[in-house]
Amino acid sequence: MVDVNPGVVNTFKIGEVNISIKIPRENQGTKGIMIADPCFSSEFVHCEYKDTFDTFNRLTSLLNAAAKHDDLDFWGILGDNFYDKYGDHTKSFFDQLSLEAKSKVFLSVIGNHDYWINGDPLAFSLNDQHGNGFMQFYAQDTFATLQSESEVFDFRVDPDSKWIWQSSSAHSSNFAFYNKIGNMGFLGYSGAYSYEENLPYLQ
Repeated sequence: MVDVNPGVVNTFKIGEVNISIKIPRENQGTKGIMIADPCFSSEFVHCEYKDTFDTFNRLTSLLNAAAKHDDLDFWGILGDNFYDKYGDHTKSFFDQLSLEAKSKVFLSVIGNHDYWINGDPLAFSLNDQHGNGFMQFYAQDTFATLQSESEVFDFRVDPDSKWIWQSSSAHSSNFAFYNKIGNMGFLGYSGAYSYEENLPYLQ
């Protein structure tokens, strides 16, 4: 974990790569790009318009072009992140993003297809990730980080500990977060959990 100070360029190193991140000062105007339900492969779920809209190339090109400019502060995906069961499609997408795009603040919330590839626990598929892969790849600053000084995830639910048709989803605290970028506030949570379970995060 590193501290990033708003309003100035923050530079640090990951391996041998220098990373520069700048986020707006508090209450300063901010700009971002949000997409939802992006798909470019029909391997697991039918993606009807992937070729019509050339989704893969247009999305990666858009983000890379926008990230070249200082006025893009963040981008994010609002659920059903590539309809990807094993992570291969996700990797291919992020492999095409520039370092500038990867250095922008990134937000993501989990969709029903990120728990169960067919979108419904009653239509489960073997090796559905139940959010466990999502929470680790798209690591967000969630409520789970408040439960321990050293852990960033809550692994209290063992995905192999229950029958496949019952709930084996990762704990809800891994997907609930709130933060502020400049003058814009964000509240993320998952609809896969009950109102009662999400209520403490909303409060």
